[in-house]
Amino acid sequence: MTEPRQPLRVYVDTCVLSAVANNELPPVERAAFDQITDMVRSSAVTLFSSHVASEEISRIPRPYFARHLEQYDALGKVSSDLTWEEFNPATEITDLEVEDPVYEELRELLPDKNDAQHLAQAKLASIDNVLTLDEKTILRFAPELRDRVGLLVFKPSEFVLWFSNVSSTANSL
Repeated sequence: MTEPRQPLRVYVDTCVLSAVANNELPPVERAAFDQITDMVRSSAVTLFSSHVASEEISRIPRPYFARHLEQYDALGKVSSDLTWEEFNPATEITDLEVEDPVYEELRELLPDKNDAQHLAQAKLASIDNVLTLDEKTILRFAPELRDRVGLLVFKPSEFVLWFSNVSSTANSL
């Protein structure tokens, strides 16, 4: 008897939440996101976000804030410390701020600090799949993110295709 599979954990970037909240997904991405919603309902996938998205959403003007918060609240949450303080022998107090090596790697690779924080939150929570619509500062780095950090970043439509391929391969084993 085989054990039931755990849902695939997927991190969702704020730009996806915002596009859903504002009903601004292009038709192909809207259809794909609807399929992802079905995957969540069938327990094949679980979606997560982090305080990074919450901080970004908190800056949205009041008339639009509630719709964004609703999308954020529908997701599971992950949180990891990206920095911490260590003892500084020179000053003999704990005042050396140290960045997590995963976060450091992402800061070197990505041009946007918030994007590096999002992806570090995902990776440090052992989530290797990320949904985003951010072409300029995330998706164009997909090969490097995969090779250097082990993260797979997808538009919703790309994720649906990838998940279908992975699922059909797993089912044929």
